[in-house]
Amino acid sequence: CAEAIKLRGEYVPRTIALSFDDGYASVQELALPLLEQYGFTATVFMTSEFVDKQVIDGEARFKALSKVQLQALVAAGCELGSHSRRHLDLRKLTPELQREELVQSKLALEKIIAKPVVTFCYPQGRYSEEVMRNVQLAGYLGACSVFQGRRKLSFAQYAYDRLELSTHDHLLNDLEFWLKTSGRYLV
Repeated sequence: CAEAIKLRGEYVPRTIALSFDDGYASVQELALPLLEQYGFTATVFMTSEFVDKQVIDGEARFKALSKVQLQALVAAGCELGSHSRRHLDLRKLTPELQREELVQSKLALEKIIAKPVVTFCYPQGRYSEEVMRNVQLAGYLGACSVFQGRRKLSFAQYAYDRLELSTHDHLLNDLEFWLKTSGRYLV
């Protein structure tokens, strides 16, 4: 996603940026072999306190990526980005707690991979002007959100929208999946 953020505003035909949020171990177990098979890389936005854990996050229950798996993903050419420390809605936190979530996650992930973590992804795609300022102050070069369809698609450096594809799109609603991947969804 760092590359997509750098290219924002430029039209690059037939380009896609793949990203995976939260840090499910299945990214390394299932997605990485396919990425390698087809010559793709991706950005994994990891919630730092999920590393090496079985996670219960709302209704989601999953095995999170381990330190070794994160290192393997980066070695395979994937980018590691931060998804906060505890996957909280940052808008509901004080500015001080926002900065703690942002900085502590960045530092923890950088320690694991021994490389800079330069991109951030807002938990649940939720952010405010204050959260965006704090992301920038924490040293990130850009941040991603999720396009909600209620406003114009944003390619702003700290509010770069992504189209979310999930099992609900391609398994339960073939039309929505087709629209999102055809480019007509944004019209």
